[in-house]
Amino acid sequence: MDEVADSGRQVVITKHGHPVSRLVPYCRKSKLVFGRNRENIEIIGDIVSPMPAEWFDKPGESDEYLF
Repeated sequence: MDEVADSGRQVVITKHGHPVSRLVPYCRKSKLVFGRNRENIEIIGDIVSPMPAEWFDKPGESDEYLF
């Protein structure tokens, strides 16, 4: 563990020659995944309520892009 922490490199742990686990260095920055780009995102309108029915009633358009 000290080697991983000091070098910053990961170590693959094997059992009978087969990889079973990976030991990676702890990085405090990776802990902040949620909200990482919050200064670049603007929420317009209500993001909690269901989508309006008219979004699904557009003839000739695929709904695949909604999901």
